[in-house]
Amino acid sequence: DGGDGGGAGGAGAGDGTRFAKATRFGQETTAAAAASALDDDERAADAEASTAASAAERAALKEKRAKDREATLRALQEQLADASRRLEAQAGERELLAQQLRQLEADFAEEASAAETLERTYLVKRETLKMLPNAPENVKKLQAIIEASSQRLLGLGAEWEGFRKPLVEEIRSLRERRGRRRARCREMLDEMKRFREEMQRMAAELRDKEERAKMLTEEYDAMPKNINRTLYTYRIMDIIQSIAKQKQEVQRIVGDIRSVQRAINTVAERLTRAEVTLVLILAPTLILTLTLTLTPTPGARGREDLPERPGEQPRRGAGV
Repeated sequence: DGGDGGGAGGAGAGDGTRFAKATRFGQETTAAAAASALDDDERAADAEASTAASAAERAALKEKRAKDREATLRALQEQLADASRRLEAQAGERELLAQQLRQLEADFAEEASAAETLERTYLVKRETLKMLPNAPENVKKLQAIIEASSQRLLGLGAEWEGFRKPLVEEIRSLRERRGRRRARCREMLDEMKRFREEMQRMAAELRDKEERAKMLTEEYDAMPKNINRTLYTYRIMDIIQSIAKQKQEVQRIVGDIRSVQRAINTVAERLTRAEVTLVLILAPTLILTLTLTLTPTPGARGREDLPERPGEQPRRGAGV
């Protein structure tokens, strides 16, 4: 239908092009004829002018020639405007015809689809009517097929439950283990955050004490040296020892944070490996189960009459 529509559109475009060419050719022919007539009038006027004796006659002939030329030009312009109007009208008619053609093609496609649907319905009803003369026997056959399909489906449902239960329990166990590991990881992350905050606090205290020690050192250097310096020396040494202890504590906390980070990375790697192992363990079992579920038994007919879920009763007379 699309190809027919495209061909029709191309034919319409070709007709329009030929019509436009013919119109232009007619206009050019008319203009050439008008120009030839004007030339003939001018030559005739020149001949008359050459034979005229007086200047008054020549002026009258020129005026007459100018009037004839204007009249001819007006007539040509009117013809050209008329041709343009006809061309526009024909273009509008061509577009209207193209729209009607597209509508007819759409209607034809819709009717073709309806015809296919009616044909399928007719075939189904014809097969049903063929089965009517021996209806009891055919009904018994259909019931036997439906019963066999139901029993087979129930057996497959029971078999699937036998495979499904241990897998579900294993998945639940793995999810619980993963949840515990994630909780442990969150705890370790919280602990690492606390260590980091404590390290930042101790580093700030260390900077403050270093600044205080520097200030005290400057004050000591500025103090007079003739006084007893033993007490100040003891105080300075005490401050230095306290700073050294704080540095050691900061280094210990940094080491704890690094060990916690390593432990978190180890747990994450184990969790990833466990998930991959679970997928590798469950994939063959799931594939085997789906294969057993989807593989039809020999001699089974009316597969479209199977119920959707295990244990669901089949629809009676669905295959008729």
